[in-house]
Amino acid sequence: MGTHVTFTKQLATAHSAGIAASQSVTGGNAFVLNGSNYTNYLSTTSSAAAAVGAVVIPMTATTGVVVGQTITDTTTSGALVAGTTVQAVSATSVTIWPPVAGSVGIGSGDTIVFPGLATIDTATAANSAIGRRVVIAYSGSDTTFTIVGTNTNGATISETITGVSGAVQSNMDFVTVSSITPVGSITGATAGTNGVGSSQWWTFNWRGYSPMNLGMAVELVSGAVNFTVQHTYDDPNNLRASATYPLPFNDPIITGASNNIDAISTGPITASRVLINSGTGEIRVRFLQAGAG
Repeated sequence: MGTHVTFTKQLATAHSAGIAASQSVTGGNAFVLNGSNYTNYLSTTSSAAAAVGAVVIPMTATTGVVVGQTITDTTTSGALVAGTTVQAVSATSVTIWPPVAGSVGIGSGDTIVFPGLATIDTATAANSAIGRRVVIAYSGSDTTFTIVGTNTNGATISETITGVSGAVQSNMDFVTVSSITPVGSITGATAGTNGVGSSQWWTFNWRGYSPMNLGMAVELVSGAVNFTVQHTYDDPNNLRASATYPLPFNDPIITGASNNIDAISTGPITASRVLINSGTGEIRVRFLQAGAG
């Protein structure tokens, strides 16, 4: 009887500024997570037209809004005072402070931005192995960025990466992002996603029978996608002190593939995963180790 693992992986469309829209950030201050694709953009109701100077704003929905969030407004005239925060939340309204500025107010159908937690990948029938990379684009001096969020298991993860020539991509795969903090001051920065994302690592019995005999098969279910199977010799659950993530190596057969393909690994490895390099198609991945389990 062998160890058999099957899962699907599909990345939604990438949004380069989906986590944080263009902004200038001074060192030590976190990005405002105000991207239009992964954070909360909610609309007011018609009764909000009378909300000039008011504190309670009627909303069409309040899902994802939490007390303490700093909010902004997409109105070009800048209706909300800088530093306005959420004081209370109900199913149909949000209470804010300070009150709305002057005579500008909040209008019918106005869009309010409730930045906070950014959910960048979601579980679906076609995506049971959630997680994808975070990308940051910026101008100014190269610096380090610390990204904090959660992984596919809901555990908090953190990665510090160094930007080069105005761009950087995380090595870890995030499901949510709660903060991005640079060390140096940067201008014109955005944060979002690209078309890259991995499944979680699946650990196999490398102390079992020799040869290891791990079969790997990737099925293209729908659409177009480019993918690579990777392995590591690190234990994902017990990394050495200096490591923040397992060091990955590409399988010599299933590398940059785009159609049904399989391969066998006979050498000892600790864990395997699949990496999507590009595309939004769905793949189904199967790992089967003989004589283990």
